[in-house]
Amino acid sequence: MIRALTLLLAIANCSFNAKAEDAPSPRLSDERMIFHTNAGDLVFAFYSDLAPKHQAHIIELAKEGIYDSVQVHRVHKSFLLQFSDTGLRSVPVTLYQSKFIKPVAAELNGLLHTPWRLTMAHNDNDLDSAVMSFSIMLGNAPHLDGKYTVFGELVSGKDVVNEMIIATPEPNVSTVPTVEIRVLSAEVVSLKELETRKLAAALPLPKPASNYKPPPPPPVVNVVELQTVLISVGVGTTVGFCILGLVLSRIYPGRVFPALVMLAVLNGAFVLFAALHPLTKGNSELGVFLFIGLIALFKFMGRFESAT
Repeated sequence: MIRALTLLLAIANCSFNAKAEDAPSPRLSDERMIFHTNAGDLVFAFYSDLAPKHQAHIIELAKEGIYDSVQVHRVHKSFLLQFSDTGLRSVPVTLYQSKFIKPVAAELNGLLHTPWRLTMAHNDNDLDSAVMSFSIMLGNAPHLDGKYTVFGELVSGKDVVNEMIIATPEPNVSTVPTVEIRVLSAEVVSLKELETRKLAAALPLPKPASNYKPPPPPPVVNVVELQTVLISVGVGTTVGFCILGLVLSRIYPGRVFPALVMLAVLNGAFVLFAALHPLTKGNSELGVFLFIGLIALFKFMGRFESAT
């Protein structure tokens, strides 16, 4: 009787473990993505059958050069290593590239967050907000299972990841590497092409000092408040110039009023430019709009001045 109970418990335990390991292993894609970093080369494979939308999306981003110059901005030992989005690129994205930066819908496929798998980052409480930032898992993270899309795995470059871990303080101190680690370039190749490539091995990175303390965070600027102040000042000074022009036009008739109106328009345009400029980071369309708007303003003011 005791033997029978022991056998049943053993079978149940094996069944539970089989579910926890989410076997069998997913089929790997024929395409490989290579990140050439200043710490060495990383090679990723995708789970084509379980996360096809993520594979297509990330491959498109890599081919368009959008992962080039992104930063490894978070390394949490025994948890994950995360690549940034375009906000930490050393080179801004172009207007053409910005067309490919869009959300991809979640593909919750039941895969577990286990070491060396790839998981897509997204905004809190919005599963379908993932864009490009993803992480390499460095340990088991069951609290992430069913909440983030697991779409592939690291197939080469574990020694490179280990060097990145060495260049990062302990998690209780900081999860930001003490040296800048960037993706120099990204490319997508076939398995056959990969066989002919000579991948860069891990490059040694400096280890943080034992008494390392992370630098203080930069001061937080409330962009909304700053814009409100700028717009308020702009509106006030613009109205002031117009009122001054009306008063002076009665004392000094002629070109005083048109000149002050021109000054008011220029003042308002400058304040509007200053208020919108912080929003151009990562938004190429708005930057182009402001540039064209400034040119049009100068053209208009030139005609206004010649007419008066």
